[in-house]
Amino acid sequence: MGLYTVLAHFFMKQILFHIIRILFLRKGIWIRFFYNQRTRKLVYKSFYKEIFTKNQKQLLYLGEIHTQDPGSVYIKNIWNSFKDFKPDCIVYEQYIRQQSWVDTREGRMNDVLLDNSMIDKLIRFYGETGYADYLGRRSNNTTVMIEPSGEEIFDHLLKYYKKEEVFLFYCLKYLKHNNKGIKNNPETLEQCFIDYHRQHNDLIFAKTGIMITKENFLYYEKKLLNHSFDLYSKEVNQLVNEEDLSKYVTQKIAKSELYFRDTKIVEGIYELTKKYNKIAVVYGNTHYLSQRKVIKEMYRWLV
Repeated sequence: MGLYTVLAHFFMKQILFHIIRILFLRKGIWIRFFYNQRTRKLVYKSFYKEIFTKNQKQLLYLGEIHTQDPGSVYIKNIWNSFKDFKPDCIVYEQYIRQQSWVDTREGRMNDVLLDNSMIDKLIRFYGETGYADYLGRRSNNTTVMIEPSGEEIFDHLLKYYKKEEVFLFYCLKYLKHNNKGIKNNPETLEQCFIDYHRQHNDLIFAKTGIMITKENFLYYEKKLLNHSFDLYSKEVNQLVNEEDLSKYVTQKIAKSELYFRDTKIVEGIYELTKKYNKIAVVYGNTHYLSQRKVIKEMYRWLV
């Protein structure tokens, strides 16, 4: 009877975790629910640190505001947390990038590993996630990026949104990340789209059939959003803000992209738990808040 009870409990755990992994992770049901309902009740802090444990397996999750300041307290938090936790695998964030960018980053990372006086320069280029990657490599730990590819993200979004809507979303997102350099200067805006074309046109044109140009952006902005916005104000940020109510289609796309990325990231973390006992994850705050409940359940039923 004792053996029967043990076996029944074991198989029940297997079944429950299978449900969590397939239904909640792959479909993103829990991510959707907890991101939309629960995280709004939390005090939005600049730095989160949480450890999930099951038997000999542990996961340290550091949720941070992105920074490229070598003197930032967030950089120090990563150093201190890794020193205490001693991970054997480090997961770092890396959003959609063209191959040339990835190759350049790899070259610079190797240079810093040979000359650690260049660490500050590395952080100014690649922020806290680059620093986390560096610390792992320096300690001969595994470092991995488990984001879905740009092609996978586009294929997912295009199942639910029109090509011109997805095109507009990514143009707005690029402007959001570069609007400090624009400063209400039309010439700078023109150059911004030239740079964006050079970096990402191959992917975006292949998926949407629309060339990255300032003219195409302005055309679809007016057509889809019904009026023009001040491209140099916080309005651009709001148009791609996944935390706001979905008044515009670009806000809906922002949520869909976040859900898809987080689902794939959590699935990737699950696969890593099969091989590593002490995993450290360094991601932005929003990702931590939307993933933490799923990861908590995952470690609860982890065998």
